[in-house]
Amino acid sequence: MAEKVALVFGASGVSGWSFVNEILNDYPKKGVWQEVYALTNRPLSKETSCWPDDSRLNIVSGIDLLKGTQEDLEAEIRDKISNVGKVTHVYYLGIEVSSRWVKSRILTRISIQSQQ
Repeated sequence: MAEKVALVFGASGVSGWSFVNEILNDYPKKGVWQEVYALTNRPLSKETSCWPDDSRLNIVSGIDLLKGTQEDLEAEIRDKISNVGKVTHVYYLGIEVSSRWVKSRILTRISIQSQQ
């Protein structure tokens, strides 16, 4: 089975936190998830996150979906996540601020990632 790599937007919120926690606790079965990138707008450390101490966890703070252009956002993600091309699953569990616009940017990014 191919190993999966998750990119979770909104990881510090209630739903996002729980989702990342389930991945780190090997849902749906052990060995499925190779790595998880927990994206947050605000700073979050491993210690304050209360997630298990797991080498698969990468917390990426400071990603503001509403700031800058599409190109700026893509560059920031590529800069902060060096192997973004290995991401197999993208989850958006953030707050809906101007939901159509944010979802459009997320879907565009997913498309760009899958072409890399």
